[in-house]
Amino acid sequence: MNNIVHQCCESITGRHCSFCKLYTPTGILRLSVAQVDILLRAKDQSLPGDGMRIRGAPKWAPAMTLMRLGLVQVRSKHEGGGRVYATKEGRRLALLLEEQR
Repeated sequence: MNNIVHQCCESITGRHCSFCKLYTPTGILRLSVAQVDILLRAKDQSLPGDGMRIRGAPKWAPAMTLMRLGLVQVRSKHEGGGRVYATKEGRRLALLLEEQR
């Protein structure tokens, strides 16, 4: 796992940030297909832009997980719907995912 751990994580705190925790010890990304789809679509959205619109549980639950990991921000209008914006780490991960496609 050393090859995917950020230098800043180990040197300063000795812990791993949310970006590093996305990987298993063997280097496999722990994201579902729905999460990857949301991340790739949200990467071009930035505050104060419109944001990627999501509605309903099939998209809402994966977006909430990405939010807890710090990869997206969700601006909720009501429960089960809102707008998704990729954070700096989220955009970086989305670019890495696009390169691997």
